[in-house]
Amino acid sequence: MKKLILAVGLALVMAPAAYAGTPYPIKVECPLTGETFTHTATASYSTYGMYLDGMPVGSWTFPMPVPQCPGSRFPVTKEDYTDAEKTALRALVLTSEYKAVQNEASYYVMDFVMARTGEQTPESHVWMLLQATWQVRADADVYARYAGELTAAMDAASDQLGSEDPANWYFYQLATANVLRQAGDFGGAASRVAVVEATPSDQPMVRKWIEMTRAMITARDNTSEEIPRED
Repeated sequence: MKKLILAVGLALVMAPAAYAGTPYPIKVECPLTGETFTHTATASYSTYGMYLDGMPVGSWTFPMPVPQCPGSRFPVTKEDYTDAEKTALRALVLTSEYKAVQNEASYYVMDFVMARTGEQTPESHVWMLLQATWQVRADADVYARYAGELTAAMDAASDQLGSEDPANWYFYQLATANVLRQAGDFGGAASRVAVVEATPSDQPMVRKWIEMTRAMITARDNTSEEIPRED
């Protein structure tokens, strides 16, 4: 999965639309059973903005849909799996732990699988959970639960991200603050914004993002809002 870094966030806010979403069906093979199924992919799409919680605005569905095996809902993230991987994954989807999460949002399931296959990193954990929150915006209870897990993941990854990738640190901190705000946790959102403000940024977008988030926290506004594009 391509990371959405602050540089891309800037482009999302500033760039004009280039291509409309172009859906087309593809055949995907489930690595667990060999069964093939149809997944709707896109040949092209455009992004031309971003919500305060980091979700792109564009001509396609965000986050990008993940092919999932029928029945098990295992997320298929690559074309080829080794025999050893297939054996391990078949065993994984039979566990009670997997069955307990298989009907969660696809990015939540992907994060679960990555954690158990050694593919998860502190940043990927945050990124998968953030995208999962975008998928469950309409379900307040699930959204609040994901927001709590995202907060814990962000806290665990914060120091590493801050030292290795400051641009992503701003992106994830402010996106998480707005997930908390949208979940109704205005105190938690305000505390996270304060952490960002303690590390000033020279990026106008970051300053605008902070300003908008602060205003909505003050107004106790938990709605979704786009960051205005720079024309």
